[in-house]
Amino acid sequence: MIIVFPSLINAQYQVGHYSMTFQDPGRANRNIDTEIYYPASISGDSTLAAIGEFPVIIFGHGFVMTWDAYQNLWEEFVPNGYIMVFPRTEGSLLSTDHQEFGWDLQFLVNKIQEEGANNPASPIYNGVANNTALMGHSMGGGASFLAADSLCANGNSNLKTLIGLAPAE
Repeated sequence: MIIVFPSLINAQYQVGHYSMTFQDPGRANRNIDTEIYYPASISGDSTLAAIGEFPVIIFGHGFVMTWDAYQNLWEEFVPNGYIMVFPRTEGSLLSTDHQEFGWDLQFLVNKIQEEGANNPASPIYNGVANNTALMGHSMGGGASFLAADSLCANGNSNLKTLIGLAPAE
């Protein structure tokens, strides 16, 4: 007997990955450690991206959770043609700041567009579509709403969708 999983039938791409630390000059060069998963021709770290432009999902983790708790999401979305971006900030039990996390998500919306358009050394160079979603769970869901509010108030044209998974606040 052969068992076939529907998500494997529809998978078009392999999963590429790289880590990057972005600095936000508007917040005293705040470091935003980030994990980026993207459609690739070969699975692995810093492999070549698949040909095409792909929409972006910036994902905010839940309170006292880490980005890698959401492996099921990148394993589902990336093979189906999405770039997923996970900031690794604001994971401490004692010093978590929801507003700072929202600003991190907001900053990454623009930074990933720049990475795709202006950084020839990046695996996602020329592969980023002008379609970004903010998505988050719990604290990250609430922070996504904070980020979206600010982006919309500033006329950002990259943000197209907001998805909250049990958003806090």
